[in-house]
Amino acid sequence: MWHSLQDVVDNSRRANDTENRRLHPLASRLSIYFSWIFINLGLTPNQVTGLFFLVGLLGAIILLRISFLSVILSYILFRLHIIIDVSDGEVARYTKKFSINGSYWDSMIHAVLYPTYFVIMCISQYFIYGDEVFLYLSSFGGIITSLLLSVKNNYYRAMLFNDRKISEFKVKTDALPKVGLKFFILSSILELMSFEGLFVGFIIVNYLNNPLLTKILFFLYLIFFSLVIIVKFYQLSIKGFYRTRS
Repeated sequence: MWHSLQDVVDNSRRANDTENRRLHPLASRLSIYFSWIFINLGLTPNQVTGLFFLVGLLGAIILLRISFLSVILSYILFRLHIIIDVSDGEVARYTKKFSINGSYWDSMIHAVLYPTYFVIMCISQYFIYGDEVFLYLSSFGGIITSLLLSVKNNYYRAMLFNDRKISEFKVKTDALPKVGLKFFILSSILELMSFEGLFVGFIIVNYLNNPLLTKILFFLYLIFFSLVIIVKFYQLSIKGFYRTRS
């Protein structure tokens, strides 16, 4: 059975579609076309999740080829894996095939890929420049990037352990204003300082071929990621929700 693009659009839309488009302006607009292809190929949501992992992992591994072209290709695959990540949810909503495994695997994939990207980025620079500082950065970066994800996920675990519903967390965060100049400025800054921003910076410093700038880039983002972890930990411990972008 052939599924039209409009049919997929109408029956796979997220409940918070407007907010998602603000947070993920590129992926949320392109994902529907991939979802349309996946649905017509007969792929299940879990199979799309597996594809999202393989594309992301390939993007990280390619960085080890040590060339500027490899960095560009890695970034393309990184962006593509984010688009496919959005698609698995759209396929699930369209086909009405939801599973706890799919959601669990999705979270685990993020927990694996982001630290892997950071570590391999640093290792690739060690191969280029032979500077051991990049090995130290890879170690700290892997830990910090993992904590960036676990600071929220561990709070979910604590909620479940204390018989608290995850919906309580969502009610608080969804009540925060998602429009206006303040939200736009804050979102723009956080987008620039997110992992996606780090990757764009990584492309630039690789083009410039400057080891000092590369070290500064990694140090800058490690400091910012550490601050985000501290802020999220404090806000979750005190308020039970946080105002920073997830």
